[in-house]
Amino acid sequence: MNTQFSQHTHLPKHPSHARYRAALMGKSLADTSSSPDVRSSMLNRCVDMLQFLLEALPEEINEMHIIFLYARTLEQSSDPAVRFRAGSAYESLFNYCKEHKIANAEQFDAFKSWSDESLSWQKLAVEVAAADEVLLAKEGYESFIYRVNLKRGPGKDLSHYIDTKMFLEIAFVF
Repeated sequence: MNTQFSQHTHLPKHPSHARYRAALMGKSLADTSSSPDVRSSMLNRCVDMLQFLLEALPEEINEMHIIFLYARTLEQSSDPAVRFRAGSAYESLFNYCKEHKIANAEQFDAFKSWSDESLSWQKLAVEVAAADEVLLAKEGYESFIYRVNLKRGPGKDLSHYIDTKMFLEIAFVF
């Protein structure tokens, strides 16, 4: 067996881990779908799998990763009632990060302040990428870029807000 291949494929070792990987992959595939019906169906299946896992989270699944994936999946649903739940999922992510001193969360008293800070999402993405979770790290960098774009002034180039090192870091994940 090629050990180099097996070290980087995240082959599921447990049925719960397989569900997590399926939800992560499903979310990623849903992002590429041009059909709203297919996208909605895939996202709903991912939400169902993630909710099932979150009810009794197995030890082998990183809690921060699954909360973040769950929040991102809820946020991108076409159903407003499902999207509405994303806010509390993100707040749970903040509380987890604050408790474990991840993604600068311990420096903020309120979820909204942490969430509005683009560097919080960049740090979260770096943390996820360090765990070799490239698809999930991509989600973190997308959140980072989204928040940078919210701050961006008219006529300001993106390079005014992101340095070259960070561009390379993002390019490596994408």
